[in-house]
Amino acid sequence: MSFAARLLSGSFATSLNDGVRAAAPAADLRLAELMGELKRAAITQAGQIVDYAALDRALAPIRAELYAGLTAFDPAALPDRARRLAFWINLYNVLILDAVLAFRVRKSVVGVTRGFMRFFEKAAYRVGGLRCSANDIEHGVLRANRGHPYVRGAQFAASDPRCAWVVDPPETRIHFALNCASRSCPPIRVYAAADLAAQLDLATRAFVTADAEVDGQASTLSVSALFKWYRGDFQAAGGVIPFIVRHLPETDARRGLLARTETAWHLRYRKYDWGLNARA
Repeated sequence: MSFAARLLSGSFATSLNDGVRAAAPAADLRLAELMGELKRAAITQAGQIVDYAALDRALAPIRAELYAGLTAFDPAALPDRARRLAFWINLYNVLILDAVLAFRVRKSVVGVTRGFMRFFEKAAYRVGGLRCSANDIEHGVLRANRGHPYVRGAQFAASDPRCAWVVDPPETRIHFALNCASRSCPPIRVYAAADLAAQLDLATRAFVTADAEVDGQASTLSVSALFKWYRGDFQAAGGVIPFIVRHLPETDARRGLLARTETAWHLRYRKYDWGLNARA
């Protein structure tokens, strides 16, 4: 890990499921079921707010199964792209929730001291014998090993065995499926391989519709900071504004964006609310 990466996230070697004996190899199929149980028990239907006390109670009886299944599971054996994407999205969201409880996060997953994004490196499971942090899942696996947007270089070195897990080409819509336990994050949903394309499209459309604000007089499009951080991903998908237009319903906002050329608009990125998505 580079100095910049250590400064951003810290460096850790432990995982939440260290020391667990491997069992239950069908982890990808059961993971969605477990995530569904957690959502019903502790997460609002809209997916925005978590009752962490209820989550702790719901996780307690299934942690052993989850941890053992991940320890045994080989993600490289997943047979197709949809199964891979659904598995990693669900795993990221479960890991974040589990880590909030394990590390006793009360206000925010983001700190203001050295390694201010350290939560995302510290939060990790051992999958098939290999440590896999939240950063590894997002920037290594799901973003095709592009690496953190503020750290130069790939997440995984070329010799890293986790390269076998990388989803390539990447799926830009994962940015609206991953939830980092913060108020500005996209809602928490459960993703299934059979319906993945429709689910990702729905998640993206819902986020963009609620998020994009068009000010015709100022020629300004205000959007989430997600579009700034991952601008390279959206550029690879055709550009931020074209991406937003594609996923907006036929509204005044969409018509306004289409009425002028892309270069006529100024993008304004909102401050991200990193407050914990906990029930008050």
